[in-house]
Amino acid sequence: MKRIGKGPFRGPTKGKLFQTWDIGADKPAEYIVQQAKKFPRRQYIAVDPNIEIQSRGNIRVFKKPALEALDDVVKKGLKLRHINMFMPEWQLLNFDYFRKILNKAKKVMLPNGKFFVGVEANSIDSWSGTGVFANIFKEEGFSLRKPKLLHKNEWSRWMHWQHIANAPPYFYLIEATFRLKTARKMGLKV
Repeated sequence: MKRIGKGPFRGPTKGKLFQTWDIGADKPAEYIVQQAKKFPRRQYIAVDPNIEIQSRGNIRVFKKPALEALDDVVKKGLKLRHINMFMPEWQLLNFDYFRKILNKAKKVMLPNGKFFVGVEANSIDSWSGTGVFANIFKEEGFSLRKPKLLHKNEWSRWMHWQHIANAPPYFYLIEATFRLKTARKMGLKV
């Protein structure tokens, strides 16, 4: 997989590379729609069983649970640069379910791709340091950065969620990187 200058990737990912895969995109999928307008040459995937938008232009929509959508992504041979999971729903907080998502995500993520998780301050302990989810990330070959405390204005998607839920104005952004070393161990061409 080669990138020359600022042009698109060439080789096996041509036409199959997606900038962001958004788990739990919400009904209007505002974040993905906003990003797709801002960067029209990039491809995006929105995933949510309750999503109300249709696939169009540079947005592909999966109206199903995350794990089922990932199965489709693997079958179609699509590649992902980033995965976003914002304020995960209860099903995604199930340890086994989350581990299955990471296991399948490794098959479709580009090496050094990022998995971003936005969480409320009261759940940060299980996502950082030695927390349960942090350990799952590490066991699956991802490296973690120190969680970043952000104000709602620092991430446009947060503003929509905060307005609906009357949530506090701060949240943590967890960033996990799919390590190159892990990709090589899996036999992915890098």
